[in-house]
Amino acid sequence: VTGWGVLGLTTTDLSYDYAAIVKNIIFCIIQCFVFFTLGLCLLRCNQQYLCRSLEKTVPFITLPPLFFFIVNAVKHFGERNIPRGQYTGIYLGHDGLPRAIGFVHDPNYFALKMLGLLLIFMVIGKIYKFKKKTNVFLLMGLLDVLLTTSRAAMLVILMFIALCGLFKVLRVKKILVFCVLAAVTAFAVSPKSRDIVLSKISKTDGSIEERGTVALIGLKAAFAYPAGVGIGNTQPYYLKEYGAEKIAHNDWVEVLVECGILGLLTYLAIFIMLLYLCKNKLARICILCFMLHLCTLSSFNYEPIIPAVLTFMCYFAHVLPNRKTQLS
Repeated sequence: VTGWGVLGLTTTDLSYDYAAIVKNIIFCIIQCFVFFTLGLCLLRCNQQYLCRSLEKTVPFITLPPLFFFIVNAVKHFGERNIPRGQYTGIYLGHDGLPRAIGFVHDPNYFALKMLGLLLIFMVIGKIYKFKKKTNVFLLMGLLDVLLTTSRAAMLVILMFIALCGLFKVLRVKKILVFCVLAAVTAFAVSPKSRDIVLSKISKTDGSIEERGTVALIGLKAAFAYPAGVGIGNTQPYYLKEYGAEKIAHNDWVEVLVECGILGLLTYLAIFIMLLYLCKNKLARICILCFMLHLCTLSSFNYEPIIPAVLTFMCYFAHVLPNRKTQLS
């Protein structure tokens, strides 16, 4: 996919920043190398030892973001604005609504990272049978995601619950009850947050309209630049077509703009191949939910959670047995 983006640079008539392009190319290559190596290591590991080791990492992943969010939410209670990156775990935006950001700069990308990890753990836990306390820590991770108030993340959670219930993959009642209780508790503590969240998911939200417009302009690149404008060259494209430097806010559209039609088809082929190879229903549901989440964020060039999820799903497709009993 990166190769198609490099070829797109030879056909585009847009000006571009050489340093940014080289940076994107190098980072994509490093990601490929790191996660290809990780995949080889996974194949050589003892399955039971690997699952036990991953199970032990769950509390270290889900609890620290929740801890820093609670501490800073109490510390800065009543304040109107905290810029992103000023404090760990929280920033105040949208009229003072506290949002969890973990150890990154943006709640939406934090939600993508956390949900990606939770999807990996879900598949492992379904086959290996995690301990009950590990499932509690996974619910804490789900709470981390809910505290981001990310619309995309909430939609992915609802889709995951619906598909798991439809195909009878998981007992989703406990997860659904937990989500409802968490939402009711948050709204009870801060009634204003209810109005803010509801306004975010309403049709009158300007950000939804703007992102829809940006995505449509990105789709036009299939006709104007069928070979793509070149990797890392999205913002010059939008500066020409939209009048402002933007990102697509949609990973599939971003790949189309930068890497062209062939690049997008190659990128889609990776996920479609995994859907075909994974015989485990839960793994397939996780891949579909992850693909849905990528419809709302531009992450192809710099977000390591994408190759991480792909690597583990490849592992599930080739190594983990297609059964619901504990690994022997």
